[in-house]
Amino acid sequence: AKLSFQGYDRISRIQLSNLDLDGVNKIVAKLTKYDYDLEKTKPLANIVFQRTHGNAFFCKQFLSMLQKEEMLYYSLRSYQWEWEDIQKIEEKTSSTDNVVDVVAKNIERLPENLKPIIKVASCFRSSFTATMLEDVLQNLDLNQNDDKTPLITSTEELLQNLEKASEAGVIRMTSSKNVYRFSHDRIMSVAYTCLSEEQEREQLHIRIGELMKQIYVSDTQKESWKLFVATNQLNLGSAQILGKTERKSLAKMNLQAGENAISSSSFVLAAKYLDYGIALLDKDTNWNEDYDLSLNLYSAAVEMAFCNGNFDEYEHIAEEVLVKGRCFRDKLRVYTSCVDMLGARKRHEDAIELGFQILADLGEKFPKRPSLIHVIGHLTKTKSMLRGKTDEDLMELSRMTDEDKIAAMKMLKSITTHVYVLHKMEYFALILFRMMQLSLRHGLSNVSPLAFASYGVMLRGMLGDIKGGYRYGKLALELVDRLDARETEAQVLMVTNIFLNHWQKPLHDSIDPLLHGHRVGMECGDTEYALYCANIYLQLYFYTGLPLQPYERDLNDFCMKMDEYKQEATLHVTLPYWQCALNLMGRAEKDPTELTGEVMDQAEYLETSEESNDERAKQIVLSLRLQLGYYFGDLDLAQNMSKKLWKDFESKEEDTSLTSYGLTFYSALVSLEMARHKKTRKHKAHARKCIKKMESYVNAGAINYVHKLLLLQAEYASLYRNASDEIKKMFEAAISAASRSGFVQDCALANERAGIFFGDFGDQFWASEYLTCAHELYEEYGAKAKANQLETSYPAVFSTRKESTRQVQTGSFLKGRRRFSNKVFELLQSDPAQFDENE
Repeated sequence: AKLSFQGYDRISRIQLSNLDLDGVNKIVAKLTKYDYDLEKTKPLANIVFQRTHGNAFFCKQFLSMLQKEEMLYYSLRSYQWEWEDIQKIEEKTSSTDNVVDVVAKNIERLPENLKPIIKVASCFRSSFTATMLEDVLQNLDLNQNDDKTPLITSTEELLQNLEKASEAGVIRMTSSKNVYRFSHDRIMSVAYTCLSEEQEREQLHIRIGELMKQIYVSDTQKESWKLFVATNQLNLGSAQILGKTERKSLAKMNLQAGENAISSSSFVLAAKYLDYGIALLDKDTNWNEDYDLSLNLYSAAVEMAFCNGNFDEYEHIAEEVLVKGRCFRDKLRVYTSCVDMLGARKRHEDAIELGFQILADLGEKFPKRPSLIHVIGHLTKTKSMLRGKTDEDLMELSRMTDEDKIAAMKMLKSITTHVYVLHKMEYFALILFRMMQLSLRHGLSNVSPLAFASYGVMLRGMLGDIKGGYRYGKLALELVDRLDARETEAQVLMVTNIFLNHWQKPLHDSIDPLLHGHRVGMECGDTEYALYCANIYLQLYFYTGLPLQPYERDLNDFCMKMDEYKQEATLHVTLPYWQCALNLMGRAEKDPTELTGEVMDQAEYLETSEESNDERAKQIVLSLRLQLGYYFGDLDLAQNMSKKLWKDFESKEEDTSLTSYGLTFYSALVSLEMARHKKTRKHKAHARKCIKKMESYVNAGAINYVHKLLLLQAEYASLYRNASDEIKKMFEAAISAASRSGFVQDCALANERAGIFFGDFGDQFWASEYLTCAHELYEEYGAKAKANQLETSYPAVFSTRKESTRQVQTGSFLKGRRRFSNKVFELLQSDPAQFDENE
């Protein structure tokens, strides 16, 4: 089954086509101050339309030409714009049949000494700097003068000429100092084509390129832009470069330019240079005569194809290296990229299989069928290697120098996510322990921060050591700074914030680090983990109680980016959160407890997940439907989801991720509600079990669980006692704790549960107060469907709408949303309706 991602339907796209005759007439009338009499300007507009085809920019250019040739003028007699007889204008402009002719006429009117300057400027394409142009003009002989003097002799002279070109409408200065652009791409194109023949242009590109290459070589600072300009110019003239040696030299320049572009995070530009370098190679002899150059170009091109999401282009390039590479080590870069690409395409099994094959060749073998015995053995071994080492000792470990071990660390990093997605937890544990052991035995590599963070995950998950897990997560972040391991930073931030930090720090505090991880990952070319950070941010946001309207927009933006970069696996596990948010907002297709609607079809989604063996995706669906079932009163559904999740939860080491964050809480709520209706012991027993687990979390410092535990305790107490001040105080404690922590949705839920409790005991006043407050909070949160469900379920309360007299401070929901500007903060605080999608 093919998953239907309809995110693009949520974006407004405006197609700007040329103006029709009426549109052109309105422009002409407006410019000539006859907008009150469109009939008067219609004949002139008809000529403008014929000559420009309705292009708005060229309408202005054509009218400017008419004015300069005095066919359009301002009359001092009538104090109005007037124009020559229409027939005369048609005759005089008959040679101007299209927009190119309009532009060409403007360029032809330039002073003779300015034309060659524009000619050179057009070789730089759409933009150029005054410094760049000056370097070329002062050193390039264009044979314009017999005495071979340069076209310009000073910076002032050049700036004066550029000012003249700007006044003529040919170029304009940008917001950046001394950076110029052609006023329109068509102007640049015309200037480029009408001032010289094709062969002459190619020769000019070569001369400019060689000159800029000399300038770059002699530059002590080796500024990248000079290399880029030189390479661009030589590439544009490469049709005239026929010698094998010269083409090889240019291929090397493209490799160097590509590597410089990679170091500055310009991955699309890097891919262009690398592809051009490959095209310059002699396909019959390159792997024999220029092996190192070919290997480096092809390997880097495969990496850039992955960074840019161009997976279809990488296969034939990768195959070239894998077939013609001389040894395993020469193929290693491409093998690593292949593992990443297989995973991004949801081919996790293939990625894992290839990854383990590579690790075996690197001397790092794993058991074919790992068991708990293997896991416990390596946990014991790792703890033994760490015994007696302080944080300072670990921070001062030497750097890893063994090339095979460095490569193995990178490969272990690549397959970690894939074994986790497929829920191969024994492999997951063994990989994390192996990374830690290699770091302790052979020294620190740039992947070691991930090893430390992952070891913290295992301490938390296997041993329940919340503080120990947090300690190693903190060490991991410190190591990123110490090693300057920016290429690993996104993954470390993802791991620490999904598995560790929320057990010790407020959930809202992870929002900015995850967005930072996304930015750093994109800058470093780690698109996989940049978008994983985006995914975790979106998961985390869902549980924080921050407003749903901006959340839905973020979902749309990040899902589009995942789709753009072909990160299918990440997109797949993000879509359920988007659909769940839409359901809460009242935009479900039919049933709000079913994840079917604008962005996904639940049945197709589960079928796709089954085909790819994506256990994580199936767990996410179960978890979200558990919550929706409870919210919308479908207890049978919620109970069914809870059973399936809890069975898996208890059969493996404890999952410390955000998916399990709400499992204990909602599973307990469902059991308490089932116990209330069916009076069964098993449901009470399960609720007590969940509450004990929550108590252990809170006692270990899990502050995000405090309000949840208080609500469960209030719900459990309400099973046994009549309405009393004591139970009211317990609900109030839960409400207050949720409000102070900024969890608006949980604050609303606590109010709802308190209202239902008092309603069951006939206290309509307090039932109405709590339910009304819950309704207000659900609306503030953006959960319109849930607010509407309250109105339907309790018509007596909401038949005459009134605001609750209870004051619940919910402004804290803004905490952690610092990526909004101050202006947006003010709007949210003064009028949350500003974010209502219907306004």
